[in-house]
Amino acid sequence: MPAAFLISALIQFALGLVVAWLLGPSEFGFYALALAASVLVQTLAFEWLRLAATRFHHAGAGPSFERALLRWFALPAAVLGLVALLLGLLGGERRVLLALVPLMAIVAGFADLRAAMLRAEFESRAYALFLALRNGAALIALPAAAAFSGRAELTLGAFSLSVVVACAALEWQRRASPSALGSGTAESPSLSHLARYSTPVVATNLAYLCLFFLIRAGIAWAGGMAAAGQASLALDFVLKLFTTAGTAFDLLFFQLAVRDERQRGEAAGRARITANFGRLLMLIAPMAIGLAFVIARIEPYLVGPEFRGAFAGFVLAAVPGVATYAVIQYGLHPAYQLRQETGNLLIAATVAGSAGSLALGITLATRAPTMAVLAVPILVAMAGAAALLLRGIRQWAVPVAAFWLRLGVALAIMSLTLGVTGRLGDGMAVLALMLTTGMASYCATAWLLNLGEIRALLRGSR
Repeated sequence: MPAAFLISALIQFALGLVVAWLLGPSEFGFYALALAASVLVQTLAFEWLRLAATRFHHAGAGPSFERALLRWFALPAAVLGLVALLLGLLGGERRVLLALVPLMAIVAGFADLRAAMLRAEFESRAYALFLALRNGAALIALPAAAAFSGRAELTLGAFSLSVVVACAALEWQRRASPSALGSGTAESPSLSHLARYSTPVVATNLAYLCLFFLIRAGIAWAGGMAAAGQASLALDFVLKLFTTAGTAFDLLFFQLAVRDERQRGEAAGRARITANFGRLLMLIAPMAIGLAFVIARIEPYLVGPEFRGAFAGFVLAAVPGVATYAVIQYGLHPAYQLRQETGNLLIAATVAGSAGSLALGITLATRAPTMAVLAVPILVAMAGAAALLLRGIRQWAVPVAAFWLRLGVALAIMSLTLGVTGRLGDGMAVLALMLTTGMASYCATAWLLNLGEIRALLRGSR
């Protein structure tokens, strides 16, 4: 399943760059803001259902919990449908784009819920088929809509349509194969229990998403929609890069921690979470450092002429805060989710959102460069959240000193390799050499030092 997700994410990643190239900075700014708003709405209305499916649904649970999840999905979906209708009638000049925000939230919310069910059931083939259908439709629809119209409205509509096609095909397949629904009789968790578990997590995610949305909106206010488009493309690039890697990691390792806890007890689940945290750092840290070395070199191959120059600067500004965000989301949050102490996540996110919003206001008031508007609020927010979350788990979840020493050695050797190969010149050949030798040096050092017990992990014994 992580492999299917990674392929899907790579396609979505490339599609975002193509759409930006075809729409241009200003129109892409509208597209990016509308898409970010739809993610906010989706999180508010439907994220709790996805969390419930991830934590409590499984193949042996039977169809009753699945039916309950779908019933609970219907009410907020109906409300958002009515909101979309009102925005379409009364939304002003760009009412179609405004109406698409709640509609996209409905479609994406249902898709994420179904995907979470498939992962919880370990239905790898059905999950891969769903992603293939969605990406196949998107590969056709999004570039065509962007090139044909040059408008955010039709492009976002095409995005929604690709998800609808995949969801319809999946529903047809599940109804044609009733055995996929299971026949277990396990008791389903109550709505109140799900609310207690998921509400703090949803509020936590909303705090972070609101901050990212405010940053985009602040840049649009200070520098115009073209600047917002340039910053949004860079922020999306960095967010997708790190959250894709983190989500693929989470899809495999958090589900295993849940299973370990269910089958072998709380200590086994906690041991898995502890190992996962170190391994996530092994993934995120070299990505952040490597990107700093190569982003200026890959910029001409990634973005259109109207984005170049600003793109690399925005990426470098965003990397420290977004990398910290990935560590928080996929390394620290699972420890609290497994223990069902999700209230701590909300406290940390509230502090992060407040600190980040204050930092954003100060940078806007002082007319700081747009790169500072992007970098400072994220870094301030994530540093505060990480500090609070680490207080509660540092005695058992944080790797020991030997791990940090080995990680530092591996990163230093990788950095040295990238620095040396980068002096050979410019061009695609040198870039390819930097990427391959940098990755090879890091992986070889990690293997030699047995960083994070990587040898046992690759053998499949841990």
